[in-house]
Amino acid sequence: MFFRIMVAGFCALLMLPSLKVSADSELIDMDKVVSVADLHADLYALVEGYYSLHPAPHHNLDAIELNNTVKKIKSQLTKPMTVKEAWRLFSLINPVLHDGHAGIAIPRRKSLIEKELSQGKRVFPLHVYLDLNNRLFLRKDFHGSSFLPSGIEILSINGKTSKEIIKEMLLRRSGDNVEQQRELISRWFSEEYWSNFDAAPNYEIEYLENDIRHTVNIQGSDTLMDKKLSQRSFDSLYSYKLLNDSTGYIRVETMNKKFFKEFLAMTETAFEYFKKQNVSDLVIDISDNGGGGNSMWQKGIMPYIAHTPYRYSSAYKARVTKEIASADDVIGMRVSGDIEMTEPDLTNPLKFKGNVYILVGSMTYSSAIHFAIAVQDHGIGSIIGTPTAGRSGTTGLVTDIKLKATGLDAYAPVVLYSRPSNKNNMLSVQPDIFIPFDAIHSYDLDKMFANKAICLLAND
Repeated sequence: MFFRIMVAGFCALLMLPSLKVSADSELIDMDKVVSVADLHADLYALVEGYYSLHPAPHHNLDAIELNNTVKKIKSQLTKPMTVKEAWRLFSLINPVLHDGHAGIAIPRRKSLIEKELSQGKRVFPLHVYLDLNNRLFLRKDFHGSSFLPSGIEILSINGKTSKEIIKEMLLRRSGDNVEQQRELISRWFSEEYWSNFDAAPNYEIEYLENDIRHTVNIQGSDTLMDKKLSQRSFDSLYSYKLLNDSTGYIRVETMNKKFFKEFLAMTETAFEYFKKQNVSDLVIDISDNGGGGNSMWQKGIMPYIAHTPYRYSSAYKARVTKEIASADDVIGMRVSGDIEMTEPDLTNPLKFKGNVYILVGSMTYSSAIHFAIAVQDHGIGSIIGTPTAGRSGTTGLVTDIKLKATGLDAYAPVVLYSRPSNKNNMLSVQPDIFIPFDAIHSYDLDKMFANKAICLLAND
């Protein structure tokens, strides 16, 4: 039955769209010109694909707003345009969908930018962040040695005001809500700038310091801010250590299943070490974890910390696709059901018996949220940190929508989950212990955030 497939495998493919990559090895030609007829065909495929895949397409969006946005896009399809121009137009649908697992993206964006960098182009070279009023502030440059002081407000870039720039980015950025849009734009601002405004050799920046306006011209960067996930080592994503004599710490930066075997080996070693050291408090840091597969935390962490039955969701709604259909399922049908409890292994000799704290942040998403709410709703541990930007009731199993003419990445989820308690599904995950952090003083938010949590718990 379909329900068995849901329980066994659906969560394994949850992911943040910014980590989504095209299956094709060739890079898309962003300068290819697409005919008006083909543009209309791709737009139809995008909208139809969303409705045919999502199990509850209107659960978090306004149908009228979506229809009006599609009409606006259609009205501008009056002449051939490049693929990049098409993305800038089609992506107006992204924020209207209100779902970090649905939308349209530039496939293999990092690789495309790297190709341009190899040809002499340069990208915006500073780490920045948006505040709640969508004002733009500086953290530091890519190499951590900016001559500009951290915390200054950036007023304009290359003659365009920051207000105009952020408005353009928000008009095209996917996300569950505007809070998540802000976080994703802040995290990948350089790439977002390239997507919306292209690269430039130099960047004239007007900024405000001590209420005085200044202008500086800085050279763009010939490297990307963040490495591709595929280029990062296991040790750069996962680690464990003692914070003090009684507090252990595990950092889990992604639930990507490509690291499954290594992760299971590391957590077994970590819990063996913590037992020998008589650790009484444990911090599991997923504050910068955008998701991946539920099997990572179900197999790699829960066997050591779960003392009661748990589940990552109370119920699901799903759309049957040929990839996950059973023999008696009808493709396209909507199904729903409950998620069964997972029984803890109480015989595990490395079972941790102390206090468990799950550190979350604004970037915690997808299967990382599933982990957090499983722990919180079943009393396995406490959630610390700041609220997640993404919703507690997540979607999952991101599925491709084929856009033949442009080759752009369109995608939608085929499953919608309720959190285990079935309460506050539309809200973010709220911490039991709130730990604020100052975004100005470090671009490496996860490490700074973790250090504050460490200090708080170590001195408790």
